[in-house]
Amino acid sequence: MATNSERGGRMNRRSLLQKMAGASAAGLLAAGASEPVAAGKGSLGGSDGNPCDWDRADDSHLPWDTGGQYGGWGGHEYHGTPEGQVYNPIIFVHGNGRDACDWQGHADYMIDQGYYGDELWAITFVGTTDDADTPTHEDMRNQLDDFVQNVMDYTGADQVDIVEHSLGVTGAYWWMDSYDRYDWVNTYIGLAGAFNGNCWCSCCCDQGDEGEPCQFIAAQCYYDGHPLYDMQQPDETPPGTNWYTVRGYYDGIYNPCGLYYSPYLDGADNNLYYTDHDGVRVYSKSDVFSWTYYNN
Repeated sequence: MATNSERGGRMNRRSLLQKMAGASAAGLLAAGASEPVAAGKGSLGGSDGNPCDWDRADDSHLPWDTGGQYGGWGGHEYHGTPEGQVYNPIIFVHGNGRDACDWQGHADYMIDQGYYGDELWAITFVGTTDDADTPTHEDMRNQLDDFVQNVMDYTGADQVDIVEHSLGVTGAYWWMDSYDRYDWVNTYIGLAGAFNGNCWCSCCCDQGDEGEPCQFIAAQCYYDGHPLYDMQQPDETPPGTNWYTVRGYYDGIYNPCGLYYSPYLDGADNNLYYTDHDGVRVYSKSDVFSWTYYNN
């Protein structure tokens, strides 16, 4: 699969997408989405992936008690590797309707490259609204903060690397910004995230029930005073963290309404994969290894 780095070779993403967001608000239905699509497992999450065989809040695959707040996996006992840590622990963050097991293939790949189990962790968010499979951004922010703190306490690491897909991209970014955790994160890898909105949330910023993803990542949410916009000001990629993003050339979450560059951040190493929304996650293993390993 071909991959291109588009770092430094394009017009300013913020200026371009502010124009696109305005156009999307007026003409999105004519641009490829015949009617508003509810934010559910089949939309922002991509394809079905490989879900875990246990409940979302099951913490038996983690070396600490989550109190039922969230689930996940990680550590040498779970992965069956020797104990220890050489590299920054990697935190994998799933998208809408998915869970930690989306990332099992990435963990297996990293172990094959020499990583220990204590360096590989993935969270399963638990939504606090009617649908446990769909966390709000507040859910993701709060649960991720506890998860990362526990990983750092368990491993003794000063920093982590964080890899996210789809809805988890803005969830992790908002966590870093809202709680000022930039100094916790050495490398940030955002795969197909909605920094300037998406085409599935085609109605408005208050679409659906309270707390649904579209109320945070609709294109119409990208305005001064809304968290989607405010968290990216004044610098989309604050210094001290290594920033990487990937967009998919055939990504149906962004392309139908012209939000091609929504997954990018100004100042990041922005990359293009010739695949769809979920393919960006699936085919990122070797890049995830390179971007984390060589920044340790």
